[in-house]
Amino acid sequence: MKRLIAVLLVWVQVALPGVGWGATYTVCPSGCTATSISAVISGTDLNGGDVVEVRAGAQGGTIILTESVAIAVADSGASNESRVLFECRDGDTCIIDGTTNAGVIRPTADNTQYITFKDFQLVGGTNSNFYSLYSTTGISLQNITYRGPVRAINVGGTSKVTASLEIDGAALVGNFSSTAILLGGTTPTFTSPSLSNIDGSQAVISGHGLQILSATDPILSSINLIETGLNCVELSNISGAATSGNNITVADCGAAGFDMTAITAGNFTNLTIDGTGGGAGLFIDNSHGLQFTYLSASNATGAGARIANGSYDIVLDLPVTAYNLDGISTENSHDITINYPISRYNGDVSGVAQDSGDGITSHGTDYNINVKYPIIYENLNTALAFTGNSAGSVYNGTFFNNGDPLFLSRAGIYLNLVGVNPTTGSSWTIKNNVNVDSYRMDAEFSVAAAALLGTSLILDNNRYWSSIDNAGRISLDLGNTTIAWAAYQSSEPNSLFTDPLLDSTGRPAATSPAINAGALIAGIHDQATPATDIAGTPVLTVPDIGAYEYPGGLHFNSSAADGGNGTRALPYNAWTDYTWTGYNLRAGAEIYLQGAMAGTLDLSGLTDTGAILVKPWPGKKKQTINGFIPNGTETTLQAGPTFLPMANIPP
Repeated sequence: MKRLIAVLLVWVQVALPGVGWGATYTVCPSGCTATSISAVISGTDLNGGDVVEVRAGAQGGTIILTESVAIAVADSGASNESRVLFECRDGDTCIIDGTTNAGVIRPTADNTQYITFKDFQLVGGTNSNFYSLYSTTGISLQNITYRGPVRAINVGGTSKVTASLEIDGAALVGNFSSTAILLGGTTPTFTSPSLSNIDGSQAVISGHGLQILSATDPILSSINLIETGLNCVELSNISGAATSGNNITVADCGAAGFDMTAITAGNFTNLTIDGTGGGAGLFIDNSHGLQFTYLSASNATGAGARIANGSYDIVLDLPVTAYNLDGISTENSHDITINYPISRYNGDVSGVAQDSGDGITSHGTDYNINVKYPIIYENLNTALAFTGNSAGSVYNGTFFNNGDPLFLSRAGIYLNLVGVNPTTGSSWTIKNNVNVDSYRMDAEFSVAAAALLGTSLILDNNRYWSSIDNAGRISLDLGNTTIAWAAYQSSEPNSLFTDPLLDSTGRPAATSPAINAGALIAGIHDQATPATDIAGTPVLTVPDIGAYEYPGGLHFNSSAADGGNGTRALPYNAWTDYTWTGYNLRAGAEIYLQGAMAGTLDLSGLTDTGAILVKPWPGKKKQTINGFIPNGTETTLQAGPTFLPMANIPP
């Protein structure tokens, strides 16, 4: 009879390819195939498609199995579609207590594969709840509650290969005396592990929350870990372009929040780090090829994000750092891109770490540290602090209320440089920034940095202001002496000491002198797709100074040299017979024209509550557009259908 059933199962598998069919075995106190999972395994060679279902004595009840489930190679599935499934019956509570065995569930040999455990609670084990020292493929742990007391999961061994390990749904409950989830061992190899829906909110973990050593293409998703003795998450020796992390939240970490060492690729989105006891929120060490989008790091005893020790090709998009020792820190790293950061309330208010509270800081021989559209405010020390031979750029930032009388704060922009960068031969370029109400100095330079002003160190097109005393304060010798703005302005010929008229959020008022006063930055404001400010507002005309663009305005341009790209991409470029429709402009919007514009530009789709101001591109003299801009001046058009016949305008 058993042979007949086997033949029928084979026939069904052939008839329905990709579907694993097999026998069902039951485990319960009485009346089932066996009273323990181990008894089923020892009495039957399981095959792909087989199901071992554990049941309580009554539907909805609880069953406790006191055993260590040892999985043999002979009990493996055939493929990912033809697995051996161990599961708890729906509605029941199934607890496996491994007592004094090394693991509650444990493979016993290499090449164990395609086995799923689902809906169990695991407790006990002198090493871990799930324990593997062997090479395996396709082990899946789904919706498991781990109750310690040592580790939840330990996978590794010596020189073993673990392929396609899946941990989907892991509730960590109670005390763990070591690392809760460890993918480690001696010279291990993990290929494509997937860890998702891990909740450690009910656990106290003495070691790391999650530690992965030497993996290719790991995928992490929806992870919540709190209260660890060491790092909440530690990744090291990770490679593979598919490496990713999404929706990861860690808090009250004993060391770093998210520690990454020797990582060569990866994209991480929505990382939230709140509280570290001995390190940075996000620590990137000797790594490259990483992109982080939406990072929030707060209450770290180190920097909110620290990039160090030879790291390069790192991108931070929209990072928010607050209440850390420093906001973002780079050390001996290069080619770091920081887009739209918000850094606020950083610094050690206890006074122990007096050199703390920098919004963004770079040290040593860092180079190509490029920051755009930052907002930095209410930090205990400085908005920007750059030292050593570091080099890079900061464009379109808004800095206000940095520095505090608690310390001899440097505040504003602090450049304690010793010379140009030995790799690039350059220093810093800092343009289009608003710096308001710094406590001590608006800008402070070392003597060596001051000697570089106007050559390799460029500051220009900035706006400084102090509502406290309406006087600029600049030091060219690290604060030993102070000079007035008038004595310094020649070092920043296009910068001004004037009230930028910002509201409480740092946005420019309608009459702000920062509007359309910025410099065009190559690589930012000359692209076919418009740049956007920190709030997502497109920069369609001359950029404003600061992190916020006052909304409205259009820039039509046909010259590749001046910003066009030779296409008709919306909304940046316009040429002969170009039709613009459906764009709502703010009242008093401005339209700039530049380049060869022979033909007719149809503005009939524009709507506005007020007049539209048509202007030649700044710096272009004596341009004529068929009477609308005679002799290079401006003209005002009323709202409604408007057609502009245009002559050639020299680019």
